[in-house]
Amino acid sequence: MKPLSRLIFGLMLSTAALVYAFGYAFAQSYPSKPITIITPYGVGGPNDLLSRIVGQNLTESWGQPVVVLNRGGGNTLIGTELAAKAPADGYTLFMGQPASMMIVPALYKYGSSKVLPYDTMKDFTPVAFVGIGPLLLGAHPSVPAKSVKELVALAKKTPGKLNYNSSGSGGTTHLSMEMLKNFAKVDIVHVPYKGGALQIIGIVSGEVDLGFVGIASALPHVKAGKFRALAISTSSRSAALPDLPTVAEGGVPGFGVDPWFGIVAPTGTPAEIVNKLSAEINKFLVDPKVTQQITRMGVDVIRKTPEGFREFTVQQTALWDKVVKASGAKVD
Repeated sequence: MKPLSRLIFGLMLSTAALVYAFGYAFAQSYPSKPITIITPYGVGGPNDLLSRIVGQNLTESWGQPVVVLNRGGGNTLIGTELAAKAPADGYTLFMGQPASMMIVPALYKYGSSKVLPYDTMKDFTPVAFVGIGPLLLGAHPSVPAKSVKELVALAKKTPGKLNYNSSGSGGTTHLSMEMLKNFAKVDIVHVPYKGGALQIIGIVSGEVDLGFVGIASALPHVKAGKFRALAISTSSRSAALPDLPTVAEGGVPGFGVDPWFGIVAPTGTPAEIVNKLSAEINKFLVDPKVTQQITRMGVDVIRKTPEGFREFTVQQTALWDKVVKASGAKVD
């Protein structure tokens, strides 16, 4: 090797060593100030509550305050943009889920002339998966269907006669049924409601026939006999209702909606910090006290590495892109 080449090679090695040493030292001292977890929803919903559970446990582990910042509105745009444009230093995190990370971008891609001020796949890096909150496919007891198979047969026999509601146009509860309609080739009319609380009341009261609803809000009505549970939305059965089949098992092969929750950070956050956060969150996700808190919310705790989380988001982004495009849903 020529002297000049040796010099350049030596400088490159030295630079790499300095970068590694700086990153390692930064991670060792992290966190040295309060951390903020942004949620694009108001207080009290699952995204907010999971953010608080994660924040509380990080505070207990590291002794630094973790503040949950609720920035709802704009169909999740306000909070998501705030997080996407935050400094990539590990002190601003975001509780992601399908609506903000996948569905809204697809809605703007296919159902709006406007362009989002961020790109969730490019502007965020996965940190720690938290879990999946299954949706429950159910109907008012007056609907003559006690299984997915019977529901599909009824819908095919009476096209356009059955209706379903959602917690709002363009959300997971809306697009899950659009996905089911597409897979099963049935015609069921959409009636959008404003929020999950009104949605479940609409089914229980008989105003509408059926819908996909949050499992935690539906369970009391299932036990009271006012809401007939037909299937679970997820790819595999839920720990909350292990005897209830999935929609796919019930007769719609390939169907699977996995409403996930997970912590992400702005892209560029040092890998050492991402790994430190991931390890700490995954550690307390096996604590029975923590898992009990989360499962009571109707969320199945699932742990993933940042790499596993990234693979999952790539797959789910492709899925929701197809569902939104096929549905013809527009941005409100």
